[in-house]
Amino acid sequence: MSQSYWHRGQKQTPPAAKAQKIALFGTVISALLASACCWLPLLLLVFGVSGVAVSATFEQYRLLFIAVTFAFLAAGFYFVYRPKQRSVEGAATNCCPEPSGTKGWNLQKLNKAMLWVVTAVALGFVFFPNYVGVFVGSGESAVANPRAFPQVTLNVEGMHCEGCAPSVRAALEEVFGVKAASVGYESGKAVVSVDPESPASDEALVRAVEALGYKASKVPN
Repeated sequence: MSQSYWHRGQKQTPPAAKAQKIALFGTVISALLASACCWLPLLLLVFGVSGVAVSATFEQYRLLFIAVTFAFLAAGFYFVYRPKQRSVEGAATNCCPEPSGTKGWNLQKLNKAMLWVVTAVALGFVFFPNYVGVFVGSGESAVANPRAFPQVTLNVEGMHCEGCAPSVRAALEEVFGVKAASVGYESGKAVVSVDPESPASDEALVRAVEALGYKASKVPN
């Protein structure tokens, strides 16, 4: 009879080892997908491509990906920490489990270490939208003196995390006639200081935002 259980300190049977690897691999992949709404647009912008539409798609399924991540993670903990059992053959012959060997003990340590590393990586990706501003900076900045430079306020729709705000601010500051811009992710607004002698038009500001894939409209004065 082929063994389908674990001996203490011995290597896993192939089916269990394969299931554990699938659980750990699935955890990382699903965690990456759960945060893709935030990091993927930033990556695409490096190549000059707007990823807002893709971001919106991933945002719709974010909760599903998070649930799948934790399901895989729970499976990983089960395979690594489940109680070790005597084999069926050993129980039938009243044989005691073989003592733990150095090789088996090291394998268990390695499996546990890998599990906790995967857990840390997965949690880092799952909660990436909550702290991405630490890496990419905030879209908010000090705008020019409103007494010296007229200001235009825009409503910006479609920002999914703090990583979106710096992209919108950079696009607005590239518009001719703009002196400075500040974009708030939580408020969903952009405040733009324009040159009083050659101010940027409202249409140009809206186009700059919508070119990234977001929706923008001027807030009436």
